[in-house]
Amino acid sequence: MFFRFLFRLSLSFAIAVGVSLSAYPGQTASKKSSGNLSGQYGKLRRALPKNPDDPCTEAAQEYKAAGGHSAYAQSKINYEYGVYVCGVSLNRRSVEDAEKNAIQRCKNAMKRWKFHHNGNCRVYASK
Repeated sequence: MFFRFLFRLSLSFAIAVGVSLSAYPGQTASKKSSGNLSGQYGKLRRALPKNPDDPCTEAAQEYKAAGGHSAYAQSKINYEYGVYVCGVSLNRRSVEDAEKNAIQRCKNAMKRWKFHHNGNCRVYASK
């Protein structure tokens, strides 16, 4: 009798989980098919800066607010000096073009601000 109860309980749990997993399949598809990329992070490769006093945080927020193909690139953080540079490319024709342009802007910032940088610029996020 106990095993019959256990079997019915596990069966009802499996049915409930199956229904809850199949109840919302269209929700993710509608987000992906949306033409406007505004307010989305896209493909995040590394964490974006969140310090409100940092100018790169403004660039990351501009990246998120952009409606077209955009990219955010940043150099590695030099923890000894607390210095890094960034570059953002907004509303380009393609993701590849946006990534290439963001890396170039980051490299130009490295040349302009001659601090002790760790490594090259990398794409942190693109959409």
